[in-house]
Amino acid sequence: MVALSVIPTYRSFELPWTQSAEQERRFRRLVAVVLAAVMALGVIVPLLPVAEPPENAQPPLDLVEITLEQPPPRPVPPPEVVPEPPPPKPVPKKEVTPTPKPAPPVVPPK
Repeated sequence: MVALSVIPTYRSFELPWTQSAEQERRFRRLVAVVLAAVMALGVIVPLLPVAEPPENAQPPLDLVEITLEQPPPRPVPPPEVVPEPPPPKPVPKKEVTPTPKPAPPVVPPK
């Protein structure tokens, strides 16, 4: 019985996919470094000088021709003429004479 008391009586509630404290610390440090780098670039890039084009610079002539030429308007196609179908021929009605129903037999009262 003495051997049974040596066995720890606690359970390990750590799941196989839980991260250790060291992994969590490395991840947070990596996120902080990347966030700082992106914020630094976000501040520095708008402050960089932009080269201004010379005042007498002209766009290439090919580009000017393309943008100034208006394409000719497309011709409007004539409306399609759909011939009207001929009116339907009247169907002669056949006279149906109703067949008289036979009168129910008269039964004398008893």
